[in-house]
Amino acid sequence: MRKISLLLIILFAGCLHSFSQNENNVITDNTSADGNVRYIGVKDLTLYQDISNDYKINSAILLFSCTKYKEEEPLFTLSVSITQNHYMIVRKGRKMLIKLDNDKVIELENKEDKESEYETYGKMIMLSYKIPVEYIKEIQSQKILKMRIDTEEGYMDLRLGNNDVAAYISNGYESMIGRLSKSKNIYDGF
Repeated sequence: MRKISLLLIILFAGCLHSFSQNENNVITDNTSADGNVRYIGVKDLTLYQDISNDYKINSAILLFSCTKYKEEEPLFTLSVSITQNHYMIVRKGRKMLIKLDNDKVIELENKEDKESEYETYGKMIMLSYKIPVEYIKEIQSQKILKMRIDTEEGYMDLRLGNNDVAAYISNGYESMIGRLSKSKNIYDGF
């Protein structure tokens, strides 16, 4: 009986931790000066990061955010920041494919033309894809097996490693929806 009680306490503490973590997921919550636009972003997720002997970086980082115009539904964006040794161009409309464990493939379109920017540690590009709520809902009940980006040079598979990208998107979505349900006040967190 004591073992069952201890197990229940551990499970309950884990649930409390995940609820508190949900709110801490949000790192940006800004409103425009006129109050018409609100932007919310959650912590990023590093998919991989390799550093060579000559300090060149090969990495991919996911960022998930929401923009809410006063009288409209929120717009969710999944962005990926890629740093690598070769130059990349991704035109507006090029696709990101997300393969779920039920074999469904979700297609997202790049929002604007982008080219790598030269940095001392590699060439960096930031791509942004609008992700509809119905896709987020599908992702919440599945695992993401694979992600692929269509570029002008061909395609690039993102290494997911042990990262649970579906959980990242699902938790981020819940955090942002929770934040949007609260009005923002100058005294928040003061």
